Amino acid sequence: MKLYSTSLAIGLAAAGIAAWVAGGTLGAGLLLGALVGLGISAVAVAKQRRALVEDPRRAMTIFGLAALVKLLALGVGGALLRYVDALAVRADWVGFLIALPVAALWVSTLGAIDNMKVLERRAA
Repeated sequence: MKLYSTSLAIGLAAAGIAAWVAGGTLGAGLLLGALVGLGISAVAVAKQRRALVEDPRRAMTIFGLAALVKLLALGVGGALLRYVDALAVRADWVGFLIALPVAALWVSTLGAIDNMKVLERRAA
């Protein structure tokens, strides 16, 4: 849990700094993509942890569903930011498409390492 919480805090801080440095619509797109990626991954890792404690067979199903939700968010979010003018003036779609998978990979990887520790404790 410690690594997972730390990865969320570092991810939020990095997203904020990247958005501030980039500024404008690019910064808003970076921040929006990072927040969506961090949020989806945080929920997925928490659900996986709960599944590992209750019924470990469900953990891979949750992992697959989380990957699909991330892909859906990437596609729908990118299309909305690209083709809806009211959203395009507020956030850059390219920044969104770059930040979401980076943030999702960051939290998912470190969350998986934390979840392996749950399995090790369970096996012992």
